[in-house]
Amino acid sequence: MGAWGADPFGNDDAADWAAEFEGLDRRAGLQVLEAAFGAATQADYVEASDGAIAVAAAQVVVWLLAGNESGASYSSAPVAWTRRCIGRPDPGMVDAARGALRRVQSDESELAELWGEASDGAWQLELTRIDALLRQD
Repeated sequence: MGAWGADPFGNDDAADWAAEFEGLDRRAGLQVLEAAFGAATQADYVEASDGAIAVAAAQVVVWLLAGNESGASYSSAPVAWTRRCIGRPDPGMVDAARGALRRVQSDESELAELWGEASDGAWQLELTRIDALLRQD
């Protein structure tokens, strides 16, 4: 059985994606983030795996902005990457993260459908938290 939780790295797709940051330099890591946001915003329908990765990527951008990384045990590679990176992401990256979050929460998102069936609202609260931190920039 796979992992399934409201935390940005609390699912198998995001945890697997996190490993992509192993040993990357700043530029390569930013490309990984851009690809994650592109997958969520360019498709007609956002599959659950792409949505989960976009949410995790948005959390990584928050860490770049805030500099205080804390996360699930499966996020050690992106946390280490953010600590190696000097400088904040450009406003376009922040906008891309916010756009991907909106798309993941939309009617054209499998993840939104799946979490809509949950009654506790924890996932929506988590995405609201991430978006609020992205807007503080």
